[in-house]
Amino acid sequence: MAVVTSRQEMSELSDRASTVRPRSLGDENGAQAHLETAPIRGQMSDSSAPSGHLIIGEGIEINGEVRSCDLLIVEGHITSQILEAKRLELRPGGSFEGEAKVEQAEIAGSFEGRLGVAGELRVAESGRLRGEIRYGTLEIAPGGRIWGDMTAAE
Repeated sequence: MAVVTSRQEMSELSDRASTVRPRSLGDENGAQAHLETAPIRGQMSDSSAPSGHLIIGEGIEINGEVRSCDLLIVEGHITSQILEAKRLELRPGGSFEGEAKVEQAEIAGSFEGRLGVAGELRVAESGRLRGEIRYGTLEIAPGGRIWGDMTAAE
């Protein structure tokens, strides 16, 4: 597993991983097979995401702590004990386990744990929340579901 510490390293890693390289495989009889490695979907482009934005893409799993994030978009899975962010967007198919403290949240995926939203909490029709939920204001679309303890912030 690679640990990336800078935007330049991320760009270099993406460039290496997304290169199409033909390979030949031979068997004991000399027969050859030709394979090509496909480019990785969602390659980094020259235009970077705005500072303070973190996107956990589909198929990505993260375990750890996120701090000082303006916008966290989750399409994959995150397990976090403490999350401090201005805005959380949990997209359809995305999941979050743990504790989150945010100013605003839009839940269209699955959340399990403790969620504290100082401002507006929106639950989309595909949204599922389970656990302790604290919110400033709440909007639930038809089909959205919440199980657990709910408290309006004072």
